[in-house]
Amino acid sequence: MSIKIKQQVKKYNVFEHFAVISCILLTDTVTLTYGKEEEVYIFVIIGGLILLKYLVIKRKEIFKINKKIFFYLILPIIFIYFSKIINFDSSLGYEYKIMLLFLGYIIVEMIPFKRFIKIYINCMTFITFISLCVYFCVIVGDSWWKILPLTNTGDTYSLIFTGIPNNMARLSRNYGPFWEPGVFQVYLNFAFIFQLYKESKERLWKNIILFLGLITTFSTTGYICFAIVVLCKYLKNKLYKAQNIIYILCSLIIGLVLFKNDYIQEIVFSKFSSSNVSNSSFIIRLKDIKIYFIQWIKNIFFGVGITNSYNRAVEIYMNSIYSNYKGTTSTTFRELACFGIIPGISRLILQWKFCELFTPKKIIGALYFIIIIFLNTEDLIYSFFINTIFYYSIKKTKKYEERRIEKSIKYSNTKL
Repeated sequence: MSIKIKQQVKKYNVFEHFAVISCILLTDTVTLTYGKEEEVYIFVIIGGLILLKYLVIKRKEIFKINKKIFFYLILPIIFIYFSKIINFDSSLGYEYKIMLLFLGYIIVEMIPFKRFIKIYINCMTFITFISLCVYFCVIVGDSWWKILPLTNTGDTYSLIFTGIPNNMARLSRNYGPFWEPGVFQVYLNFAFIFQLYKESKERLWKNIILFLGLITTFSTTGYICFAIVVLCKYLKNKLYKAQNIIYILCSLIIGLVLFKNDYIQEIVFSKFSSSNVSNSSFIIRLKDIKIYFIQWIKNIFFGVGITNSYNRAVEIYMNSIYSNYKGTTSTTFRELACFGIIPGISRLILQWKFCELFTPKKIIGALYFIIIIFLNTEDLIYSFFINTIFYYSIKKTKKYEERRIEKSIKYSNTKL
């Protein structure tokens, strides 16, 4: 292989890593040192670079729009903008959402799925390793991290790839670079899901790092989703394989140890207790679903808008069970309430089709879909990653294109 071709392949791999790490860090993290207004400008610049790269690579196919692209990308964008007009909403959240969908689809067009998930797992392993190092420093009482810059309106000490809450009461959980552990577990569980798709086995040390990261989030939803992932692995592979049996037994043993731990009982499972039921995150999630569902049925086709639906949710919470309400915990129903039936339902269909990528078995596919629904109980309506990954379910990748790209990248040796 010539030096010139090797350099081109290396540049292509650098771009792929840049795109994937942007999906992870750009929208859901609170560790990057910029405010909300600056975030939009940075996102526009990076999005512009991704779009420019796409135009260079796919210049002959840019105007090709099939039925799937129209229904899952163009039509939702139309309904989102009509929602803004009909509801007389001046929020720029509509344009931001449209930009996320558009750039998400472009990334899917540019990076093959197997390549995306390989880079994603590597990136998440690196991020989780950094977060674990900092987390254990915090647990043992080392306070060197207080020299780090504060972000998120002074609420988080930032090391870019991980954050430490400024509130001492929240130091017992691993936040990663995100605003809460519940969001960190979403990204970690997707890493475990992707490993079930890959034909080649990931190294044990990567699984250990990701698993420790998930455990230290103390997220009930994260634990439940991981348990379903283990069940999927059990159903997907043959029982007599020794490594699968060991994997399941270890998971069960660790699960029992965690379940019997008093601290974890208090942090993870007390939210289901009747004594704590009035303000538990479980009840808040159910309340969010009800609030946004009621908002949606007021205008099924176009929703009531971003500002109206959110303000109504805040008003209800301020006058009832949770006076410190600052956000939502229901991505699916918030999308329905904000933008109407087409963006919301098309997203659910995409998620189901996405689950079908992993297995031809309907039962396992249904279990994957349950995981996705559980992961939707965080506010990920503006997540770059969430607005990207499900488009892989409709992308028709030509075999010769995959072979061409895989043949190129095998020479790059870019393992992290």
